[in-house]
Amino acid sequence: MLGNLNLPTLGERLLEYFDIRRYFSAVIGPEKVSRNKPDPEMMLKVMSELGAEPEKTLVVGDSHLDVLAGKRAGAHTCGVTYGIGDLKELVRAEPDFLICSLSGLTLLLC
Repeated sequence: MLGNLNLPTLGERLLEYFDIRRYFSAVIGPEKVSRNKPDPEMMLKVMSELGAEPEKTLVVGDSHLDVLAGKRAGAHTCGVTYGIGDLKELVRAEPDFLICSLSGLTLLLC
């Protein structure tokens, strides 16, 4: 057993691979929590690290699990239809916003 060597998470490795890690202030993946989505632990941990208030937070995800976790954390939610999640389940989760392109997110944030 290697123990906790503080190895980068899969998410961190992907961000490094695409050379976009510098755009993210916090990266929390399933490796850093004890309960996975739809439990809000991951979202709450990110908000805590950033000092963000839930009511001023937008959780963006391509899965109904992202939307449910965001809602349970008290955040606003935005579902994206162009990811790997099931569209029917995503819509059924009733995100506050639903976008089908990254430009839709830009419009929400401006």
